Amino acid sequence: MKNQYVGDINDYRKYGLLRGLTDQGRMRLGVCWMLTPDDQRADGSRAKYLQRVSQYRRFDPELFDRLAMGVGSGVRGIDFVEGSGLLPRALFHSELIPDDGAGRAAYFDAAFSNLSEAEVVFFDPDNGFEIDSCRPGQKGSNRYLCWDEARSFFDRGQSVIVYQHFARENRELHIRRLVKQMWERFSTTAVFAFRTPYVVFLLAAQKQHRAWFEARCEELRRKWDEDQIASSLCEPEGSGTANEGAIDWRSPARGSFDDVASATGMYRSADWSGALRRQLSHRVREWAERSSIPYYLSLGQTPTVLFYASADGRAHGNFHPDVWTAIRSKPAWLDRLEKRHPKPQALPAERAANVRELDSSNSSDALLMNCLFKNISISTASLVREMRLRDTS
Repeated sequence: MKNQYVGDINDYRKYGLLRGLTDQGRMRLGVCWMLTPDDQRADGSRAKYLQRVSQYRRFDPELFDRLAMGVGSGVRGIDFVEGSGLLPRALFHSELIPDDGAGRAAYFDAAFSNLSEAEVVFFDPDNGFEIDSCRPGQKGSNRYLCWDEARSFFDRGQSVIVYQHFARENRELHIRRLVKQMWERFSTTAVFAFRTPYVVFLLAAQKQHRAWFEARCEELRRKWDEDQIASSLCEPEGSGTANEGAIDWRSPARGSFDDVASATGMYRSADWSGALRRQLSHRVREWAERSSIPYYLSLGQTPTVLFYASADGRAHGNFHPDVWTAIRSKPAWLDRLEKRHPKPQALPAERAANVRELDSSNSSDALLMNCLFKNISISTASLVREMRLRDTS
C-alpha cells in the first residue's frame, strides 16, 4: 500500500469490498497496511471515476462521497482512511514495512499484537503474495506478503484477506493457482475470491465464518456490478461439490461473469442473449476505462454503456475516429444520429432528455456503421437503406 493510492478506483472497490464483507463493522476488521513509501508512478492517479457520479456512486454512496471529499481537498493517505470512519470499528497497523529481514520480523510481531482483537485481518501489500525471485530480506521484498506471515494470523482463529495484483499470465489460471495454494497452506476448504478489473482479493475463511461470508457475498452481488466486484466461493478438488476445483463467478440472480462462464460452459442455452449483453457491457467498460473514454451507464441490474460526443463535436466514444469524421461529412448519415433513444426511462435523469439511440454500445446500427465505414467502401444510399430496413424489421 502507498499513500498515493488512497481514493483511486482500486481503493474505492477495496473499501467497498471490506465494508461489505464486515457489514460495516459488525465483524471486526484488522488492517495491516504493509505501507511502503510513495513513488513517481501514475498508478494512484485513477481518480477520474469520482467525476462520473451517476456511474459509480450508486455502489456505495457514503464511501464514494467521503473519498470524493478527501481527494477533492488533496488529502490522500492512510491517516485520512483511518480517521474518516470508512471502515467502522477497524483496527490498524500503520507503520512502514522495512525490506530487511530483522525489521520485517519486528513489523509482523507488532502487527500480530495490534490486530489481536480482529475477527478478520486484511493484508494490503503492493503486489501480493511472495514470489521466488524476491525472497524476504531482499530489496523490494516489502511489496510482498509471505504465506507463513498470513498463516500465523489464520492459525490463531482469524480469517485472512489478501490483496493480489494480477501477474502477467492468464488471470483465471493465476487465480486458480493462488486459490489452490491457499487451500493447501491454510488447510481450509473455505476460500473466497473477489475479482475486480485490476486485482483480485483472496479470503481464507475460518470454518465458523464461512456462512457469514457466503451471506455477505450475496449482498455484495446485489450492490456491486459483476465487472466491478465478482465473488466466488472456491471449492477444492475432492470436495464432492458440483463445482469442485473450479472458480464459479455466477450469481443466481445475475448470471455469469464474462469469459469464466463461457470457458466452463456455465451459460444456459436459453440465456445466450443475456450473457452476450453482460459480456459486451463488461468488455466495453474495461476498454473505456483503459482508454480514458468518458461514458455513463443505464439503470437496471445489467446496465448498458452509453457514450456521447465531445464538447466540440469532433469525437464520439461510440465511434472510431475515422468513422465519426466520415459521418459528420455526410448529411444523410448525420440525420440518422438524431434518432432518440427508445427507452429514456431506463437512463439517468440528467441524461434522458438528450440521449440518442446510437449513443448506446448495444446499438446494432452503431456497430454496423463502425464495421462498414471502416472496412468496406459502401454508398450512402445503400447504408441508409440497410438501416431503415433494420428499423422496420
